Amino acid sequence: MDLVVLLNSLISLTVFTVTVHGQCKYPTHRTNPDFQEAKRRLEPLMGLSAATQVTTLDNQYSYSIGICRQTDVIMERFSQETFVGAMQTELLKDKRQYNIGQYNQSELMAGKNWVMLEYAGGDLYSPHHCNGSSRRTIIMFLCDPDKTDKALNLRLVAENSDKETNCYYLFETEHSVICSPENLLIRGLSPGSIVVIM
Repeated sequence: MDLVVLLNSLISLTVFTVTVHGQCKYPTHRTNPDFQEAKRRLEPLMGLSAATQVTTLDNQYSYSIGICRQTDVIMERFSQETFVGAMQTELLKDKRQYNIGQYNQSELMAGKNWVMLEYAGGDLYSPHHCNGSSRRTIIMFLCDPDKTDKALNLRLVAENSDKETNCYYLFETEHSVICSPENLLIRGLSPGSIVVIM
């Protein structure tokens, strides 16, 4: 009897591990049609990664983002088995690495021509930034009907860390899978088609 309980526990643990490491987890979402539509539009991009570099007045940073997966760059202080979906690395000065969001603490929203993926649960800010709250990353996927390849051109729009709460890193990128079906249909019509329809 104990062996059966142990085997069932191991099987459950294995299924859970595969599910968590293979995709985002949305602990606060309830299933509704809008959420399901956002997941459907983001799904073709899941598993991709992107990177970018930013130079400031006093330092230079690289950012690595995994779309519902671990970043390509592994943080030195963590093992391979982490949920780090977004990471910041100092390239000058101290060369520190920061977990700026975990894909097992995701939020997902969508509009007509955008999808927003948020990772929470990153490293804590210092007490004089954001009251020491945890870092989070927002990735805005915007509609671009011409962007069809799998390479994501990631841009850092802002690091909003001068507030007392709700600080975040904001990135954006474009892809055609984010576009609503209506947008793609209208784009595919020629002026002659529109005249005939009228």
